[in-house]
Amino acid sequence: YFEGSIFLEAITPIFQSQVAFLVLASLANAGKNICWLSTSASKAHIYRYMCKQENLADVTGKAVSQGIAANLVGTSLGMLISLLIHTTSSAQMLP
Repeated sequence: YFEGSIFLEAITPIFQSQVAFLVLASLANAGKNICWLSTSASKAHIYRYMCKQENLADVTGKAVSQGIAANLVGTSLGMLISLLIHTTSSAQMLP
């Protein structure tokens, strides 16, 4: 479901209508937020299971740090690829 929401968000620039863009972008963001909510609820139980001696804050902090690092690496790679193919926006790649 999350990948579908990201795909929907990625194809929104194809539609020239502002109404279609707004509807698709809103649906994509709603889908991503629903996925985030359901995963965050289950992450708490997983983190609690991983605790050895009441160190939930340490486990949660390390997991959040790993997520932020992965996002930064992904964003950096995306920017690098954009520079390598000389593209400044996704609209330039469309026919």
